[in-house]
Amino acid sequence: MNIAELKNIDNNLTLLENSKIFESKETKHSEIIAYFLYNTKEFLAKVLDKAGISVNNLENLIIKTESDKRKDILVKNNEFVLVIENKYKDQNREYEARSTQLEKYEKYIKEHYPDKQQILIYLRPFMHELTENCKNWKQFTYKDIWEILNTIEPNSELERYKQIIAKIYEPQKICISAIKEILNLDNTNIQPDDARGDINGCSIEIPLLNTDYRSFLQIEYSSPTEKNGCLSINLTAKITDMTDKDKILLETVKNAGVNCDRNNDYEWITEIICDNTHLTRETVEEKLKNSKIIKAVKQIINS
Repeated sequence: MNIAELKNIDNNLTLLENSKIFESKETKHSEIIAYFLYNTKEFLAKVLDKAGISVNNLENLIIKTESDKRKDILVKNNEFVLVIENKYKDQNREYEARSTQLEKYEKYIKEHYPDKQQILIYLRPFMHELTENCKNWKQFTYKDIWEILNTIEPNSELERYKQIIAKIYEPQKICISAIKEILNLDNTNIQPDDARGDINGCSIEIPLLNTDYRSFLQIEYSSPTEKNGCLSINLTAKITDMTDKDKILLETVKNAGVNCDRNNDYEWITEIICDNTHLTRETVEEKLKNSKIIKAVKQIINS
């Protein structure tokens, strides 16, 4: 992408505004972030600061996307080279494969830019485990990008992109808020960024506050095969650590007519709440209140 294309941000913003959050559009996110890095020096400076890097010169930048061996974003000048590997949606890649790719990119940067300060950033919607060989990569989430943008004097482009990023975390915010209210779990400090996974499969564990229970609720928001995602809730208990109260809790939920599954380690009960097209706060609250799992859990923990 050249500088002329970099300046054409409105089309990319419009495209993302009209896309479902499940749709990757990874290159469009990369182009927008590259645009802000090039045109807003404060954004670039704060990204570097977040990565724990200090540079003296932010002028004479050369910026590329999808170039130099397919690195998503590359920014360089006479002093430093910044690489941002953007993985908006790669749920099918094992973490070893992701790490191997990052190792190759790091080797390339070291070989081609030995005299420059090297900054390596791995950007995803949620944190992901990497191998020890990738310890030089700084992990960023889109929430980090949103927080940095939120400290910069706003303009229409920044505000539009912040709203696009906020959509990524809206399902988790809705689910967490609703379930905490329904089960009176106000003292449970669960936040949307505690979710694990990616856009196509994220989950939030909510422990039951009564310490006599080892079970936990798990909210899953996923789109395994199509663009219309679904919201489901699991009640999960570790078989080897299950107390009598956990067994009663699981039995109560099973008696409510919800199918149960198990492997060597866990027993879990899953119920689909709603699909993506109905994902509003009001709908989620209504569906959760009528959930057989939630009703049974509420009955047990309040008894």
